[in-house]
Amino acid sequence: MGKVEGDVFRKELEPESWQINHSYGQMMRILNQIKFTLMLSVFVALTGATAVAEAKYLQLDALMGAKTRFSNGCLTVEETAEMARQRNLDIVFYSDLARNSIEFGIFPFERIFKKSETLPSALSVGASGYLAEINTINSKVKDMMLLPGMEASPFYYWSGNVWDKDLVAHHFDKRLMAVGLNSPEAYEQMPILNSNFSKRGMGNISTFFIIGVLLFIASLVMVIKDRYRKPALGIAVLSLLEAFNYHPFQSSSFNQYQGDQGVAPYQEWIDYVNSAGGLSFWVDVNAEDGIRQMGATQLETLPYPEDLVLSQRYTGFEGVSFNPTLQVDTGMEWDHILREHALGNRPQPTWTIGANTIACDGQDGMSLGDVRTIILVRERSADAVLQALRAGRMYSVRQTGTDRLSLDAFEVYDPESKNAATFGEELAATGIPEVRAKVRSVQGGSKSATVTLIRNGIKVHEETATLPYELVWQDKDIERHDLSYYRLNVSVSSAERLVANPIFVRFGSGQDQLAALDPGALPPESVKAPAAPSMPKVKAPSAPRAPSMTTPGSPGVGAPSRGMDIQAPKITTPSVSAPKAPDVSGMKVDLGYTGGTGQFVVPRLDGLSIKKGPGAVFPEVGKADRGERLEVVRRTSVMVDDKPWLVVRRNGELGYVWEGLVKTQ
Repeated sequence: MGKVEGDVFRKELEPESWQINHSYGQMMRILNQIKFTLMLSVFVALTGATAVAEAKYLQLDALMGAKTRFSNGCLTVEETAEMARQRNLDIVFYSDLARNSIEFGIFPFERIFKKSETLPSALSVGASGYLAEINTINSKVKDMMLLPGMEASPFYYWSGNVWDKDLVAHHFDKRLMAVGLNSPEAYEQMPILNSNFSKRGMGNISTFFIIGVLLFIASLVMVIKDRYRKPALGIAVLSLLEAFNYHPFQSSSFNQYQGDQGVAPYQEWIDYVNSAGGLSFWVDVNAEDGIRQMGATQLETLPYPEDLVLSQRYTGFEGVSFNPTLQVDTGMEWDHILREHALGNRPQPTWTIGANTIACDGQDGMSLGDVRTIILVRERSADAVLQALRAGRMYSVRQTGTDRLSLDAFEVYDPESKNAATFGEELAATGIPEVRAKVRSVQGGSKSATVTLIRNGIKVHEETATLPYELVWQDKDIERHDLSYYRLNVSVSSAERLVANPIFVRFGSGQDQLAALDPGALPPESVKAPAAPSMPKVKAPSAPRAPSMTTPGSPGVGAPSRGMDIQAPKITTPSVSAPKAPDVSGMKVDLGYTGGTGQFVVPRLDGLSIKKGPGAVFPEVGKADRGERLEVVRRTSVMVDDKPWLVVRRNGELGYVWEGLVKTQ
C-alpha cells in the first residue's frame, strides 16, 4: 500500500484522531520554520550581510607559474609540491616553458638550412608525459591541488645579419601562460614558432608553397617525358625544397624573418587558448632582464605593458610580482582596460594574478610562495578553481616570510536593494553604493598599511590605517549611470602588498538583479559584448571627481597622484640593463625528502648519464658506473619504448635515468 493510500485508509478508520495529529504536526513544522527564520534574521542583524557573504567562499593560496626540471626549474614536480606544502600553499599551477628553442635559417630555405639552439621544455618531452607526471603526483597528494599549465613565447623576430655578427632575436622572452586546457593535444598545437606540425594553417597557404608545388609537378612531367631532363631535375629539387620550406602545416601563422608583427602573433595565441577552453595570462610584462644570451645568440626583450592594452580577450595578467608592478597603479594600463570594458569597448574585463617569475627557489634572494594568488571557491576542486579564475574571484599578494595580508571581505553593497557583490561580480544598484572591506595580517599584529580605493581609474579614498582594519565607505559623489567599478590596493611596503580584482556596479531600475560577471560563458572564438540595458549613449566617459567627505579617523580623500588621460594612458618604459643570468643549472635543493620505493637499480654500462629531467634532452647532473647502486624513488609517467624514466637518488641527490639502461638489483 502506498503512502497516500495508507493515509486515506487511516483517515477513514480514525478520522478525528488522524486529523488532530496531522494538524498538530503541521502546526509544529510551521512554528519551527518561523523560529528558524527569526533566529536567522537576528543573526544577520547582529553580524551584518558581510558575514553571510564571507561564509560562501573558501580562500585558497595558489602558487602560479611554478617551473620544474621539465624546463628551466631546479626541482621535480614532486619536490615542488612538497615545498609548497611546507609553505602552506593549497594549489600549485605548473607552467613550464612550452618551447625553449631558437632558429635562424638561410634565405630562401630558412626552415631547411638552419642553426638551432634548443634547451629542455615541456613539449620537447611531450605534452602527454608532462601532464601525466603532474596528474600522477596530484593523485598522491590529498591535501593539495596540482594543476598543469604551460608558458609560451609565441613569437620572436630577427634583426641584423650573420655576416656582420650583429644578429639579435627580439621579443623572445615576451610570454603568456595557459592553464585549463583539456588535453595534451591542445598544448601540443599552441601557435608558437619552432613547434609541431599542425593542420591549423591549412586556410593560410603561402603563395611560395603553391608555386613550389606547381613547379615540381611541371618539372616532374618534363622528366617523365624526357624533355630537358637535367634542368628539369634541378628545378624539381629546388621546387620541392621551396614547397617544403613554405608548407602550411605550421602551428603559427607567422615566422621570425619578416620583422616585428606587433600584437598579432600573441592575439592568435590568446584566441587559440580561448577556443580550446583554456585561460590565458600575460606574465612578466615588466621584465628587467632585457638583454641576455642563449648560447651564442643575443636575445632582447623590452618591457611590454602596452600589449595589455593592445591585445583583447585574454583572462588576465601578472599584476603582483616580486617587484612592484606599475600597471596596477591608479590610472595606468589596468584602469584604461577596465574603463574600456565599462564603456562597452572591450568584451570582457581583465583580471590580475600574482605570478612566480623565478626558475628556482632562492634565485636573486626570492622564494617560491612569496607571491600568491588567493582564490575564492565554494569547494575544493579543480573545476571550482578554474571557474573562479575565469570569473575574477581572487586577489593577489606579495609577502615576506610566512606572514601575508588577508582581505577577509571586499564587497559593494546597495542599501536599497539589499544586494551585494564581491570580486569580479556585477551589482545592479539603485541607491548609494557602500564599499566594505576587511584587511588583516594573517599572523596578527598591528601593522601600518596604506589602503587605496579606486573608482573608474580615480583614487577616491586613501588612508593609512593600523591592521586589522575595516572600511565602510559610501560613495555619495558617484554619477549614478552606466557601468562603474571599484578596486582596492593595500600596501605595507614594497615587499608586502595586496591587489584586489574589481567589483562592477551598474545603475538601473530596481528590477535589475545581482549577476556574476562570467566571461567564461562567452563563446571563446567570437566573443561578443553582453547586451547592455537601455541607457543614454555617451561619447566619452565623464571624469568623476574625488569626494570631499572624510571618514572618521581618516586623513581625508587623497587627490590623484598624477594626471590621468583615460583614453590614452601614459605608458612608461623603464631603462634596460644587462644583468647576469643566475646560474641555476647546478643548484642543489635539499627538502629533507625521504620517500622511496625501497628498490635499487644498477647501470648496465659504465658512465650512465643521470639527467636533470625525464628525457635525453635534459642536461646531465652526474654519471654512474656499472654496479653502482641507485635508489629508486619512483617511476615517472614519461615512457620511451614502453619503459619509464625513473627518479633515482645518488649520493643524496635526485636525478632521472631510463629504465632500459638499468637493471633491478
